[in-house]
Amino acid sequence: MKITKRHVIQYFLGISLAAIGITIMIQTNIGSAAWDALFVHFSQVTNLSVGQARLIIELSLIPIILLIKFQYKVLLSIFASLIISISVDIFTLIVVNLNILLFFEKHYLLLWLLWFIGLNGVAAGVAFIVKSMLFAVPVDALMIAIMSRFNIASITLAKTIVESIAFLFALLLFVMGNLEHGDLGFGAIGIGTIASFVLIGPLIGLYTKLITRQNHN
Repeated sequence: MKITKRHVIQYFLGISLAAIGITIMIQTNIGSAAWDALFVHFSQVTNLSVGQARLIIELSLIPIILLIKFQYKVLLSIFASLIISISVDIFTLIVVNLNILLFFEKHYLLLWLLWFIGLNGVAAGVAFIVKSMLFAVPVDALMIAIMSRFNIASITLAKTIVESIAFLFALLLFVMGNLEHGDLGFGAIGIGTIASFVLIGPLIGLYTKLITRQNHN
C-alpha cells in the first residue's frame, strides 16, 4: 500500500481525537469505555499514571494478537501505543490543572453531553486510525486481528467482542482493588461504561462509513 499524505493526516487526527475523547470520558467520572476502565483500574492498583498503565497492558496484548493473526506490522503498534499513552497523560494534566471540568460538574446534563462528545471523539479516532491503514494501537489491532482470523465483516461486532473482554477484566481489577486497598468506589465503571458498551461499536461503524465515503470523493 502506498502511504499518502491523507493516510498520515487521518492517522494522527485519529490518535489526537481518541486521546482527547478518552481523557474527557475518564475525567467526567460518568463511566469510561471498557478498555479505558481497565487502564484506570490497573493504574489504581499499581499507582501508575493511566497512560503508563495503558502502555503496559497494550504491550502485553501484542503476543496475543500475533497468535490470533501473525502480521509483522502489529509490532509497529508499540509506537502507536506509546504515542496515545503519552497523549492521554498530557491531556489529563491539562484538564486537571486548568479545572476545565469545573463548570460542567455543576450541571449534570452538560456533564453527560461532554461525556458523549468524548465518546464520539474516541469512536471517530478509532475509525480514522483504522481507515488510515497505518499501524493501529494494540487494542484496535486486536479487533482487526479477530475480524481477519474469524472472518467477521462487521467492525461493530468485532469491537463489541473486544469491549466485552476488557469489561470483564476491568470488573475483576475493580474487585481486586477494593479488596486490597479498601473502598475505591466504582472507579471508572459507571452508567457511562454500559452506555459506551452499547454505543461505541455502532458509532465506530458510522464514522468508518463516513470516512470511507469522504475518501472516495
